[in-house]
Amino acid sequence: MPSRLLDEAEEQLTALPSFRPERFSLTHGDLHLNNALLRDGEIILFDKPAAVWVAPPVLDLCLVYSEAFPGARYGAARDGDDERLGAFLAGYGSLPPGDESWLDHFVLVRSLRRYPSPFVPEMRKVIEVALERLSAR
Repeated sequence: MPSRLLDEAEEQLTALPSFRPERFSLTHGDLHLNNALLRDGEIILFDKPAAVWVAPPVLDLCLVYSEAFPGARYGAARDGDDERLGAFLAGYGSLPPGDESWLDHFVLVRSLRRYPSPFVPEMRKVIEVALERLSAR
């Protein structure tokens, strides 16, 4: 990872105001395609049912956007991401409007912690685009 990206990430994340989520929900915390099944418009979670806790939904959705469907928001060119994300959100629901602006911050932190990832070779692209989106604000 180039140091300029790390410096930019540090600058963006240290400038954060206080996060006051609009709502909390049951959160899996490790929600990805190997831990969730979509069936008849419902999401069935498995893997760590005892580890589900209450947190802002953006915590789950940052993983979904950065690792499960990075092409849908972060331009990591994977065919079908838009359609799969749409199916997922139809079952999970979308973020409250006030929490939407935090998604890129959460994606950035999660992606930096997981970089490099053999499961998501597009992770650097996700980090770069998240930084571009945050810098444009």
